[in-house]
Amino acid sequence: MENFEEIVGKCPVVLGMRGRTFPEIVAELIDAMVSSGGLDSSLRDSAETAILEREQLGSTAISSGIAIPHGYIEGVNGTCVAIGVLREGAECGAADGAPSRIFVLMLNSSKAATGHIKFLVSLNQRLLQAPVREAILAAETREDVVTALCG
Repeated sequence: MENFEEIVGKCPVVLGMRGRTFPEIVAELIDAMVSSGGLDSSLRDSAETAILEREQLGSTAISSGIAIPHGYIEGVNGTCVAIGVLREGAECGAADGAPSRIFVLMLNSSKAATGHIKFLVSLNQRLLQAPVREAILAAETREDVVTALCG
């Protein structure tokens, strides 16, 4: 099982996202997963459906401009992640009313539904620190984002 740094170290990062709605943002991040080789193209549509269906159960936007859309599909090996930055933010239904600006999209196999808990705990601990969020929002490269999250 991969640790937090290994997962973040290989995930695609989209700086200056173009999407403005939640479905557009999800599609952009899934496309980044596919183009980076992290997600097989045959799983693209089922991944998008799984994430959008999960979102109907309740917003995955949390406080402080963070959203963690996620879903479960067969065919994913381990935890598959893509990170996106939308500096101007998008309304995604966060409880604090803040627009979401940092997106961490996660896909997991439903057979290993608990495998991502350690990743989520580490992610939350890091993203709830204002200096980490500020570094991600100021990032100019993928490496800047990885460094902000992994130190």
